[in-house]
Amino acid sequence: MRGLLIKDFRLMKNQGRSLIIIVAVAVAVNLWIDNYAFIIAYLGFIGVSLAMSTITYDEYDNGNAFLFSLPITPKEYAAEKYIFSLLFVGGAWLIGTVGGAAMQLAKEATTMGDIFAVDLMLLLALILILAIMLPFQLKFGAEKGRIIRIVVLMLGVGIIAAGVQLAEMWNLSLSDKTVSLPVLNTETVGAIGAVLAAAVLYISWKISVSIMKKKEF
Repeated sequence: MRGLLIKDFRLMKNQGRSLIIIVAVAVAVNLWIDNYAFIIAYLGFIGVSLAMSTITYDEYDNGNAFLFSLPITPKEYAAEKYIFSLLFVGGAWLIGTVGGAAMQLAKEATTMGDIFAVDLMLLLALILILAIMLPFQLKFGAEKGRIIRIVVLMLGVGIIAAGVQLAEMWNLSLSDKTVSLPVLNTETVGAIGAVLAAAVLYISWKISVSIMKKKEF
């Protein structure tokens, strides 16, 4: 599995210039629209797309036939894709979070509690998108997977928008424990979200393992 992780990270390293441009565009657009949630969602979505592209690279020119001639099992391959995707998307989310928070705090436009609440919603939404997309990408490959990716990303935008609206409606904040629904403070939502995300990821991984075991190369 370590070799697969090194392979995928080197694939991303080869796109270094593109990644720098993506971050620069995110910062520029964020300064223009003055919405710190945008830079996190934008970088997160780009991270999801790039993570999915490693599966396409593996399939290119019958590459999977070579990979599985090595001592790699379908279970290990599926697990590596989940680990790599979580690390890569988590890194993109972290860069967006730090950059967006720094800009907002410099302007004194919001508080750390408000930033954390929105960031948490975005992270959980990105994990959910990954959990949905990975089995589809492994099952249908590059062409059909690209269409599904667009649909899921659009769904993700809707989930994030709804999450932000709920956060505003319930006034979720670490600095304000009094909310419309007492049990729905930021810590409670975070704990529930983490449990649900772990459960969804586990189910998604089991489905992906089953898909890989049925594939012939």
